[in-house]
Amino acid sequence: MKNFIPLLMLLAFPLLLGNTTSTTKVEFYQGSLTSAKQQAGREGKLYMVDFVANYCYMCKMMDETTFTDYRVVNYLKENYIPVKINVDDFDGIMWKQKYNVRLLPTIMLFNSKGEVVARYEESMGGTKLLGILEQHNIPSNRVYADHGTPTSTTTTSTTAPPTSVPPPVFSEPSTPAPAPAPAGTGLFEFSVNRANSSGYGVQIGVFAEYGNVLREVEKLEAKFNKKVLVNINQLNNKTVYKVIVGQFSSRNSADSYKSTMASKGVAGYVTDLSLLR
Repeated sequence: MKNFIPLLMLLAFPLLLGNTTSTTKVEFYQGSLTSAKQQAGREGKLYMVDFVANYCYMCKMMDETTFTDYRVVNYLKENYIPVKINVDDFDGIMWKQKYNVRLLPTIMLFNSKGEVVARYEESMGGTKLLGILEQHNIPSNRVYADHGTPTSTTTTSTTAPPTSVPPPVFSEPSTPAPAPAPAGTGLFEFSVNRANSSGYGVQIGVFAEYGNVLREVEKLEAKFNKKVLVNINQLNNKTVYKVIVGQFSSRNSADSYKSTMASKGVAGYVTDLSLLR
């Protein structure tokens, strides 16, 4: 009987330790891929992008195993900015197209300058991923870089809900000052003409709210001397709007103008307009 309590405590101790370590997991960056790139540049770190989808079984398995491996958790926390992108989300569609993601899970590594240094289209365990992370964590991939202030190109992110426009506030009769107008409202003048589905353009985002489309088109037309196209389509039974700058006769011309836009802080990727019906 004297040995019963110490033995019971000894048996319970590993269980307590097991419960503590099982809650360890990778804390993915809470923000857009563009802002993650900015932070990586400021901190001189690489960033890792994990492309997933709700229907991807192996993606969920990696969440439960690979991304709970304490070695992977600690190494990513010290050396990388980890980002998770759901390819079924509005902004996820854009990044999926830009990086030609066709298999899931896909893991891509970027250096602090935003350049792709590795791509893996497979599921993997903690030991293999850790080896890959260590292989690319070299000084030339960890230089400090200034990526400027990102331009918002989508209305949603994979990690945070969109900011809604507050409703109008009506003043009491005794209040002398009128209530401020909701952010982002205003009077717009525009004309609509159907464009030919030919050539190439630089797509900058996918939007869910038409009001956001108007404001984005206004900014783009003021910043660039090019026509701005809007493609209306359906995604998961919802109407979405793709905003595209320019209509170029060749992909090379569109690629060249994409670089011009990037130099002015607007990220995008070349899209074939003939596919947008």
